Amino acid sequence: MIRRITCTVLCLTFAGLQAAPSQGEHASRVLSGLHFPPVEFNPPPVKEEKLASGAVLLTVEDNSLPFLTVEIHFPGGTSLESVDQAGTWEAGVSLLSIDGAGGRTGEQLAEDLSRLGARFSIHNEYESWVVRLTALKWNFPQAFSILEKVLLTPALSQDKLAVVLDGMETDISQRNNKP
Repeated sequence: MIRRITCTVLCLTFAGLQAAPSQGEHASRVLSGLHFPPVEFNPPPVKEEKLASGAVLLTVEDNSLPFLTVEIHFPGGTSLESVDQAGTWEAGVSLLSIDGAGGRTGEQLAEDLSRLGARFSIHNEYESWVVRLTALKWNFPQAFSILEKVLLTPALSQDKLAVVLDGMETDISQRNNKP
């Protein structure tokens, strides 16, 4: 008697599992009555120009906001790091972002950029460093001059490097915490 009840319950459970619609079928039933207009997207034209240095300049014009943005990709990145040198590129990128340049401190440069309505960032990717500057159009030349100082005459101070490395170690230890 117990075997029959168990077998019946198992057979009904199995039949119930088979009868349930899959998630995809359920979604298609729910969405079958909805109709959406096709998405129309026309990407803006990209102007490509090869510079005398061999670099390729890609330009997209967008006059909807009073900002200019330049993004520069330099060869490099984590793909060039050996395992025992892991984090070296990231430390260098962080140091360029916070340290001074051209005889000014990192704080002074940040204030200058803020006054100009500009933002500067540099980050590390697998095969490149990416530097990005966005500024109000009328202040772009001054903001670009600051970027030029950061890239060509960085301070690269030992005390700021110690702060960057300490921060990286803290991030790793916090990531490895098991709360």
